[in-house]
Parts: sequence; C-alpha cells; structure tokens
Amino acid sequence: MALFELERYGDALCSFDRALHLDPENTDFKTNRIETLKKIEEKIQREKFGEPIKDTPWLVTFLGCGGMMYWDTYYITVFFIPIFPIARYSLEKNAIFEDTFKFYGKLTLHPWQKTWQALAGGAGIGLIIGWYLLR
Repeated sequence: MALFELERYGDALCSFDRALHLDPENTDFKTNRIETLKKIEEKIQREKFGEPIKDTPWLVTFLGCGGMMYWDTYYITVFFIPIFPIARYSLEKNAIFEDTFKFYGKLTLHPWQKTWQALAGGAGIGLIIGWYLLR
C-alpha cells in the first residue's frame, strides 16, 4: 500500500501480484490490485488526453484577428496568421461544424512552440519599447 500511496503503481501492482500468489483468496489483495489497475488506467488516459480543463479557449476572430485553433494548438492570430501559441489541447474536431471542437484536456506546448512563443513575445516587447523610445 505504501507504493500505491507514493503513486508508484507499477511497483504496487507487482507487489499485489506477489501477495496474491502467496495468498490467492485474500480479498484485500484483490481489491487493492483492482484499485491499482484503475489508477494505472487513469494515468494512461491522463497522458493520452492531458490534464482536464476547466474553461475552453476563446475562439473568436474578427477579420482573422483573435484566437484560433490550428491543429491542436490555440494561437493568437493576425489576419489568419498564427502569431503566438498560447496552449495545446487534446481535442476532437466536429465533423459537421469544422470551427467547433470538443476539448478533452490541456497538453504542454512542443519545444519548438515554446521557442516560437519566446521569440514572438520578445519581438512584441521590442516593438513596444522601440515605438515608445522613438515617439
């Protein structure tokens, strides 16, 4: 149970299997093994679909400016050009209404998206500072 509480589910499952090998009729071992399998399945689902999200992103644009989804990533766009990646989501695109999505969970940005985010943010700050200094 200590391994289970430490969220080392693979090790806990091995321990429960060994315990059941020694005492196959023990209902506590069986129950703990089933709970461990459920936690392993939850962990697999969480890795596949990401962390549950509370709010879906704001997908509103005007003349291509605003927030849009490109593939699995939410971007701030300017004239339909993805400028700044905000977040990645595990999602399913609606087959009928292509601009609507079902969000399953939040994923981490890819390393190249984080790099692009840093470059775009730095360029934006540089433009603001440059504009302020040249006024």
